[in-house]
Amino acid sequence: GAASLVTLLQGSTSTEVEEGGVEAGAEAAGSEGGCIAVVAKTGGPEVISNSMKLFPGCELLQEHGCRCFGLMCQTNDDNKVAAGYKKGHKMESNIMLRSQARRLVSRHGGVQLCLDMMKKFPNNARLQAGGCMALGRIGASEVKVKKKAAKAGGVVGMLLAALAKHPRDVEVQRWGCAALRHLASNSQENKTFIAKRGGVDRLCEAVRHFQSLDKRVVSEGLGGLCHLASKHPENKQLIFEAGALELAVAVLSGQPEAELGMAGCGLLHNLACD
Repeated sequence: GAASLVTLLQGSTSTEVEEGGVEAGAEAAGSEGGCIAVVAKTGGPEVISNSMKLFPGCELLQEHGCRCFGLMCQTNDDNKVAAGYKKGHKMESNIMLRSQARRLVSRHGGVQLCLDMMKKFPNNARLQAGGCMALGRIGASEVKVKKKAAKAGGVVGMLLAALAKHPRDVEVQRWGCAALRHLASNSQENKTFIAKRGGVDRLCEAVRHFQSLDKRVVSEGLGGLCHLASKHPENKQLIFEAGALELAVAVLSGQPEAELGMAGCGLLHNLACD
């Protein structure tokens, strides 16, 4: 059942699903948020959470559960109301539906379940990738999750452990870097915590290794460094010493696409600002 739900959610959230990957792209389907909204509204987060709690030793179930949480918590840039919108009959926007899904996953213990299962099954790269995706997406909008991320045994520590354990796995690196980017945004405490525990080196290594292999990892890695550098002098020095300036220049010299260009230019801007 969980595996089928993963397939259903992947079909709803992306136009291209990679072979063996978690999810490529994030494009909400349907006029009212597609399958994600339906699953969230009909008790999906609670059902998945209860299943994971009932069978903690079933690795495959935990893998699919973490991936379901990650897919349900997707973020996107649009805020379009449904096509059937009529004056006086306001319909829910995609961004509102996604926010509700993230809140429900968090409310039913999704964050702690992901942390527990990532710790229990550290060698399962697909589970680690799904967990990183979920933790990052929830942390991007749930204030309580972001505030608790920089704690011993918390979200940031688990993300860094996943990145260290699977340095050549494209999905773990993509979603791990993305999660660090989300959690570092507008949080001085998280920026400091990430940097002091080797986060700068992890992000630089991801960019360096995947520079010619996967643009999404590079974009997320540079984005994470960009947020770590913002208004944080100590982190700027660490990032400079790690060779991130040269990495950003190398990426930008290759005529990158818009997303990569924004991440690289953003990092250079933050490093140059006082």
